[in-house]
Amino acid sequence: MKMSKTKIFIRVFLLLVLAVSVAGYIMMRADIAAENRKIEEMRQAIDEQKMRNDELASVLEPENADDFYKDIAENDLNYGYANEKIYIDISGK
Repeated sequence: MKMSKTKIFIRVFLLLVLAVSVAGYIMMRADIAAENRKIEEMRQAIDEQKMRNDELASVLEPENADDFYKDIAENDLNYGYANEKIYIDISGK
């Protein structure tokens, strides 16, 4: 039984459509996996940032605010208390 050119063309066309569909599906799944990895990385970054924010919030609570400002004044601005003597070792030892 000999197939007509139309039937052969239809079968080749359907096989081509099937191959393109399968390739598209595979590429779509790869894209989804890549985006899921990005989402997971963003979630981890958000969790880390929330931890940092909580630490900073605890520093800025009213009972810790004085210590926070004192540390900034002493360490960053080189301020000291009135009548405070600071000795600096310049001997190089």
